[in-house]
Amino acid sequence: MKNQTKNLILKNAAVLFYSSAINHVTLDDIASKCGISKKTIYKYFENKEDLVIKTIQKQAKILKKNISRIQQKGHNALEELMHFITYINKKMHRVYPMVKNEIKKGPANSFFNAINYNDTIILQFIVDNIEHGKQQGLYKEQIDAQEFCESYDVLSKSIYFNYYFTDLNVKKKSFEFVSSLFLYGLVTQLGLDYLQMTL
Repeated sequence: MKNQTKNLILKNAAVLFYSSAINHVTLDDIASKCGISKKTIYKYFENKEDLVIKTIQKQAKILKKNISRIQQKGHNALEELMHFITYINKKMHRVYPMVKNEIKKGPANSFFNAINYNDTIILQFIVDNIEHGKQQGLYKEQIDAQEFCESYDVLSKSIYFNYYFTDLNVKKKSFEFVSSLFLYGLVTQLGLDYLQMTL
């Protein structure tokens, strides 16, 4: 029961934090969404900062599990990457654009460390995926995995964390377009043949 309540708080906190301005979400809002009292939240978390950090850490664990499932589901590196792009697009188009900036401005370094951990998980998956794809002959041998991955990261974040860019459908389509460019820039002829068969 104790873990159920804690997980309920973390789940609902994630929904509110990622879909709104973190600074505007109160513990009262979270308590109300959970159907519990604010006092109950304090049984599990020291304060709002602690709850934000624990929420991001919980989301990182979920992200790792989902990446592991994607890796098991894919028959090759290209299929894995395509599943991953679909997953990230669904997840990220619901995120309020200023969330990352708000977390970075948090009073504790733990905010930055927590969000940075999420980025590390994603970037490491893509770098590993590129190396795997090269071994399978699906990706170009001359591609520098780290550089390619960082470029993709910058472009995708410029779409999702740009607060001027508010239309979710436009964000989704823009991310799909950038992802297509990324995939077509990455693949060999063998990879291109596979892409054309599956898209």
